[in-house]
Amino acid sequence: MALRVAHAMRASGLVCGCLLAYADYGCSGDELIYLDQGWSEAEREQFYYTTQGSQLIPYEWFLALERATDEELFRSDANIEHLGFLPARSATPRNPDRLPIGFVKDDNALTTDYGIKKSFLGRDFQESAYPRQDTWLGLTCAACHTSELHAGAKTIRIDGGSSLADTQPSGPHTSAFVTSLATAAGAAARASAAAAARTSMRRMVGSLLIRPSGRSRAPASW
Repeated sequence: MALRVAHAMRASGLVCGCLLAYADYGCSGDELIYLDQGWSEAEREQFYYTTQGSQLIPYEWFLALERATDEELFRSDANIEHLGFLPARSATPRNPDRLPIGFVKDDNALTTDYGIKKSFLGRDFQESAYPRQDTWLGLTCAACHTSELHAGAKTIRIDGGSSLADTQPSGPHTSAFVTSLATAAGAAARASAAAAARTSMRRMVGSLLIRPSGRSRAPASW
């Protein structure tokens, strides 16, 4: 598998040199062409969607997470392309939820075990600071090493090529992807807390304003 990945990456360099002069980046939706890079469709899917132990956010949270600025799903094709990743064009047995390329569901007991987490997070690891989850969303090498070139009505997939995603921190700045994900999760947490506070307030007001008849005098807008 490692030799095939290396072969694919060498091929990607040759293709980029030949095509970049007349190809530009565009939106998904064109005819998708895969290069002959020495591996099968099954091996390509294995490269895209085999967990590598990366755990960014609980999986179900990611599926439901909206962008911080509106109600569009964080994982929508438009947002994924905006962040420089490649949306998957269809669901597959290895990717039934149609995650973007290189985004993976991690439910491997060996990588979700908290004893193992502690071994590489260090002695300062606090288990209480992490959600108790058996299924996480993570990234694979394919997220940053799969690219596309668009020429006319054709899209050329380059497995092993460099993506446009900003995933690496630079100096004091974190990556655009991590910042965007954390901002969206923070906005969701604040919205959830605000909704819980409103529910609690409604109950409190209702209990304080009970009429003798037993009916609440709380305003209808609460």
